[in-house]
Amino acid sequence: CGDEWLDQEMADEYHSKIQQWWTFPSESKFFEIWSTTPWHVTRWAAWHADQTYRDLKRAYGIAPEKPIVVAVLNGPEQYNRFATGDQALGLPPTEIQGFSSVHYAFFAESWFLPIQPPEYLGTGVCVWNMSSPEIDPSTQIPDPFGKHAVRHAAALSYAEAIDESLNTVSRALSSPGQQQFPFQAFWSEKKIPLWFRIGVGTYCERYFFDPNANVNEGYSPWWAREWSLDNIRRSGGPKPFEEIFGMQLNANDKAGSSMLINQAGMLVSFVLDGKCQPVVQAHEAFKHALRTGGDAAAADQGLRKALLDNTEAFHVYVKM
Repeated sequence: CGDEWLDQEMADEYHSKIQQWWTFPSESKFFEIWSTTPWHVTRWAAWHADQTYRDLKRAYGIAPEKPIVVAVLNGPEQYNRFATGDQALGLPPTEIQGFSSVHYAFFAESWFLPIQPPEYLGTGVCVWNMSSPEIDPSTQIPDPFGKHAVRHAAALSYAEAIDESLNTVSRALSSPGQQQFPFQAFWSEKKIPLWFRIGVGTYCERYFFDPNANVNEGYSPWWAREWSLDNIRRSGGPKPFEEIFGMQLNANDKAGSSMLINQAGMLVSFVLDGKCQPVVQAHEAFKHALRTGGDAAAADQGLRKALLDNTEAFHVYVKM
């Protein structure tokens, strides 16, 4: 803790503050967790981040070249303060569009480390609510949704690591006094479309295969997918694909935006696990474009067309 070694309780208190977080490498070394949660929760966060790696590689066909930072905040108040900025900490807003308010994970597109010279660290951020009255029965740790939030944030960090907006970030670093981060230029530089980026995050969050599910007690390894599809079923069923592709999130419509995020995960679930050959082939073409620097926009359009052409197979897959 700075220059001191403290006992566990005091160390957890020290690291509970933004910019004094634990920095904990995951066992695989693919992720590095920056966390204000207690040490034992931070270790769980690192474990859950590691579980996403296989699916992320499947989704994108390419892996980052260095460890990926994932930020985990210890409660809603700190999470919101980190997103919107804190003048007392010298922390400007780390996101511009306010989407942190519609989910428990967001991408910090305008996060610059307050050092000299400034360093860009756009990455996935999530909340593990240590004051939650709900307890995860598998770990006895508050907030059973924390592990899902970490999974989503890890996926957002991964996507950024393989699809950086180098030109926009370089310009921002060369003009540290500018009024606002140029988020429109930042996002227009991306190769991975927003619907797929968020959809992959949601897949890792709530559509994953769980090899640790206790099947002897009746739990399916696909319990997360079943839970998520049931949420959609009870909310009126799938939205038109074009609406999902548009991914128009609205910070003033939390329920609608949350459902859109969930349905993007549903669509990616069909891409990765639906075994529909035209969709599989289009997805392979998209991954090939990402790996080789090809025309990712054209490949995205090809994937969208394959999905639109195979809606019947999709509805069979989701049973809706």
